[in-house]
Amino acid sequence: MITLNRTATVISANLVDALVYAREIADYIWEKTGKEVTVEMPVGGTWSQIRWTAHFESLGGYEAWSTGLRADPKYMALLTSGSRFLIEGSGIDHLWRTVGSHHHPHRDNDQG
Repeated sequence: MITLNRTATVISANLVDALVYAREIADYIWEKTGKEVTVEMPVGGTWSQIRWTAHFESLGGYEAWSTGLRADPKYMALLTSGSRFLIEGSGIDHLWRTVGSHHHPHRDNDQG
């Protein structure tokens, strides 16, 4: 499994608008590709960031999805429209590969 984490730093005065924009991007991706993208903010640390996260079965799946979006004029226009909310050049993509997991039934809640 491949996980995409795309993070950008928000211009602080535009935080609320940036969150609305982030949801617009995620909603459009869902409509266009059927891929669920979550929008996240940090609970601690650098609070003025937004992250989009999506999961893929393979690196090839990610590449096909990404290439298709970059060829979509409406998606590219949405990206450009958000430039007023985000610090230019702050976007970072991280791709993570799952290398293992272990399920602990007694630890499924957030109580530890």
